[in-house]
Amino acid sequence: LASKELWETYGDRPYVIFGNGLTMKKDVLYWIGGVCDYAIGVYSVDFDKVMEKLKWIKG
Repeated sequence: LASKELWETYGDRPYVIFGNGLTMKKDVLYWIGGVCDYAIGVYSVDFDKVMEKLKWIKG
């Protein structure tokens, strides 16, 4: 997750996004966090898409 939009880059802490919560409902993952000490963001993504992007480390 990276700052892209104006509201994600403007505030007391520019270009900072920090997580406060992660939850899942059905097959959708929701990430809730603070944005630039200015707003609260709620981002969502299909869980299958997350698993496709996940890189496994052999150990």
